[in-house]
Amino acid sequence: MKTMPKTIVAFLAAGIASVVVFYASILIYRLGSERQVASFTESQFAVTSVIFWAILSVTMGLPIAFGHIVFLGLPAFILGWYFRTIRWWSTLIMAFIIGAVPTGVYLYRSPSYIIESNRELIVIMGLFGVSGGLVFWLLWRYWVCPSSPFGRPKSSSDPREKETSEANLNST
Repeated sequence: MKTMPKTIVAFLAAGIASVVVFYASILIYRLGSERQVASFTESQFAVTSVIFWAILSVTMGLPIAFGHIVFLGLPAFILGWYFRTIRWWSTLIMAFIIGAVPTGVYLYRSPSYIIESNRELIVIMGLFGVSGGLVFWLLWRYWVCPSSPFGRPKSSSDPREKETSEANLNST
């Protein structure tokens, strides 16, 4: 498989991963609060809550996640590829920013009482971005371009890549 289709799969997996983490966190929160009231097996509300949040995560979460990927993640990826900075730390920092900034902009334009009660939401959305960014980086590093030390496929015309790859071969 070529680099471009693998990269597209990595982006799709990142979006799906952030939605799965969102769904899992909602379930943990909802089922944790539900256990205080009744046993999970005895509560019809818990079952309908699981189904409701699954449908909501897919119908609203995936389009939002893919929107973040297309409008913010893809340009960040292109810049990272160009400047050869696709590393674990740079990917996680950008993923946090990609997840948090749209929420921050939305809350900034909201009335002040909404901002005061939802500041932690910016951090939470940033962490959902980090979950997708981690999946993307793991796929990028170990599946899409496993032999590239600079975060993009090696080209035979760049002397820096030749020197680095020769140094890596000589050190092993």
